[in-house]
Amino acid sequence: MLKRLLLVIITTVSICTIQAQTGKSKYRILVYGLPDFLRQNAEDVIANKWGIEFYPVGDCSTPQEIADSAEKHNTAIKALIAKKYGRQWSKRFDEEVDAEFAVQQKIAPLIDSIDYIKNKQAEMEKEGNGLHYYMTPIAGTTKYNVQVQGWGTWNGQSEWVTYYRFVANHKTKEVTLISNKIEKE
Repeated sequence: MLKRLLLVIITTVSICTIQAQTGKSKYRILVYGLPDFLRQNAEDVIANKWGIEFYPVGDCSTPQEIADSAEKHNTAIKALIAKKYGRQWSKRFDEEVDAEFAVQQKIAPLIDSIDYIKNKQAEMEKEGNGLHYYMTPIAGTTKYNVQVQGWGTWNGQSEWVTYYRFVANHKTKEVTLISNKIEKE
């Protein structure tokens, strides 16, 4: 009984913390292990749409106690999500992630085909790094904001930076450069 009460308190505090930080109520699912890096951006887009936050609490060497606590927390949170979205929410969520990922897979080659992106990617690969695209849909359109990110130097320090910002339309295949100013994220 005490464990169950503690779990309810933790879950409530977690939701209230997110609500206080964002002004919106979000369901915080605790995650550990390696994410699916290819699909992570698509999952984040859909999670944001659904009011879900994936909150990392460990990596692939997460202690069992943390994994067990995370699973207990997630069971309670997933019950709340099911109450809002229905018992099949997870299947619908995954289907939306698949659809979002398919769109993002249409945008990436558009960015990849730009000569200065090819040059920057080759430069990054020489250093053992690469460019990563962070995409967010622009509501009500077929356009996406695209940030081209990677490791770079910022104020003499190695930092994760945005090299370029684009607006890309996956239907018309148009890409417009918005900024080529290096920015720290």
